[in-house]
Amino acid sequence: IRSSTISDGRIVAIGKGAGMIEPNMATMLVYILTDLAVPKDKLRDMLSDVVDQSFNCISVDGDESTSDTAVLVSSNQVPFEESMEKEFKTTLQRLCTE
Repeated sequence: IRSSTISDGRIVAIGKGAGMIEPNMATMLVYILTDLAVPKDKLRDMLSDVVDQSFNCISVDGDESTSDTAVLVSSNQVPFEESMEKEFKTTLQRLCTE
């Protein structure tokens, strides 16, 4: 579990992975939650960019996965300004690579 504050909002990331010796399978589940009202299309684009540079680069003992999941959702409770976008994405990247 990792979290970070941006202005009056917060991002919380929760991840869990499991690997099996046989049949060489692994699964990772990641849930990222924020209360910042980031538009859905921006969340989707940022998550795609961040996942390509973090989770999609992970290999655990050569195991393969058929069902990895990374989800980014917002409760839209805290106002989000366009000027916060770079900080949000940088923080998201850090939380997904720590």
